[in-house]
Amino acid sequence: MFIKTNRAVYKNKISISKLLCESYWEDGISKTRTVMNLSKLPTLQQLAIEQSLKDKGPKVYIEEIKLTRGIDYGYAAVILELMKKLRITETLNKVCKKEAGLVMLMILGKIVTKGSKLCIVNWIKRNELIAQKIGIDIANLNEKHLYVALGDLDNLQKKIEHKWGIYHKKKLKSIYLYDITSFYFEGTENELSKKGYDRDKKKGNKDIVTAGLITNEEGFPLKVEVFEGNMLDFKTVENQISKIKSDFNVDEIIFVGDRGMRMRYNLDNMTDDAKTGVKYISGLTTDEIKKLEKDEVIQLSFFDKELVEIEDGNKRYILCVNPILEQEKKAKRAERKLKFEVELAALQSAYNKKSERCENNKKRIASGDKNKKLKTQLTPKEINSWQYRLRKAQEKYKMQNTYKVTITQDKFNIEYDAAYYEKSSQYDGKYVFETTVSKEILTTNDVRDTYKKLQEVEHAFRDMKTDKLQTRPIYHRLAAQTRGHIFVSMFAYVIIQELEKKIFPWLREDTQKKEKLSIKDIFEELKMIKLCVLSFGKNIHNEIKTTELTQTQKKIFELLNIKEEILTI
Repeated sequence: MFIKTNRAVYKNKISISKLLCESYWEDGISKTRTVMNLSKLPTLQQLAIEQSLKDKGPKVYIEEIKLTRGIDYGYAAVILELMKKLRITETLNKVCKKEAGLVMLMILGKIVTKGSKLCIVNWIKRNELIAQKIGIDIANLNEKHLYVALGDLDNLQKKIEHKWGIYHKKKLKSIYLYDITSFYFEGTENELSKKGYDRDKKKGNKDIVTAGLITNEEGFPLKVEVFEGNMLDFKTVENQISKIKSDFNVDEIIFVGDRGMRMRYNLDNMTDDAKTGVKYISGLTTDEIKKLEKDEVIQLSFFDKELVEIEDGNKRYILCVNPILEQEKKAKRAERKLKFEVELAALQSAYNKKSERCENNKKRIASGDKNKKLKTQLTPKEINSWQYRLRKAQEKYKMQNTYKVTITQDKFNIEYDAAYYEKSSQYDGKYVFETTVSKEILTTNDVRDTYKKLQEVEHAFRDMKTDKLQTRPIYHRLAAQTRGHIFVSMFAYVIIQELEKKIFPWLREDTQKKEKLSIKDIFEELKMIKLCVLSFGKNIHNEIKTTELTQTQKKIFELLNIKEEILTI
């Protein structure tokens, strides 16, 4: 048998067909007949047949060629390669040693499966080739091994972050971004979970833990720490500043935190040694802005310009206004006011109906009605109920100071403070950034732009908590495992961040006009790279092959600076 390749050209289009043929003799003449058209078979099977015909070994019948297994290998291989490039693998191998493989498995599994530790174990057992690449023996592996590794990871976190900082010294400049978020639980037995401010607005008053993330100026994660759920944001700042200076061995830092960090308060309460070399950039709350205005440090008229700087001693205040946000907030404020007035009108209507009924009953009694059950006044229970509903409505729509409402036996009085309402709206869309960094280091625009980079930390939290990594809800009970779980998610995010950073520019510039791909489509493209196990019969060993890369998959590899050789087993 042999394979005959036909090449045809028609209207500048080239078509190639491959036929499996055999030669035979008939009436003393050598003839050729077609056994099978191979053109529609997968490329790997065509190659396998060609190779078997060229070899002098045993021949294979077409029905003996089987694809025994197909493994989703491409996505995992790319993640493992990025893990090496980012030096996560090196960091873990040097610090964790024996447990490094299990930690890498959890990072890989967190990205690929987004599931529990049991889900990750079951996944890796179905993919022994990936396990071999990580160096994990899956014969006796179970989820308990991962729980133990999480505890060890927590004990080694300080050493890991120190080594991580050494490997990324170029990224360790003087500016550090810090923000905090919450993760809710399923269950109430976790050692760190407390009732606190749930930033996810999860219904049911869930227990939470809070986590603080420190990144460099570009949003590259450097440290993460888990606190009890009732920990206030600003109470974590002093400890984080101390850890940055000690763990990264730096003397001068610029600490960037949002309005809830209360930077001035923290520095005032730190020792002179602790705050030496510490500068900060922080946003101010509306109440703090009002106080600056009251102290005549700033004026509302300053916000008319795009960007204004005011110096007050060693502090600089950068004032800016967002006109679009200003209009949005005014519209929302008006909407809240309207909804409150609807609820207030309903309360007043209920009060008036019952008051009117009581007055009518008084007249009936005065005219000689002897019905002793006639109600002539409102009960304290009714008044308390209306007052409670009023208080809840005022809190819900933030109208405590705009509307002063009095509910008694004799009156339902409403006082509307129009001046207060108008004055409150004056601060909509207005921001003040406070900093102790000198102009020689950061200009006015630099201060504003640096503070805006806090959105990089918010982006990290969003990716960690939502469908890209699904770190929440947390099911662990022990404090060490909970901290290890968040630490694993931080490294998983580092990989996702690297993918997005390299892929997003291409998605915006090239594919939006053509295929309109999203980042999820890129992940799916990588998952479509299969590792195939081909069987060619009983007496011939199996072959492991990778599916041919599509043009999109090749482009992804090019953007990530990854060679196709990583797919070779």
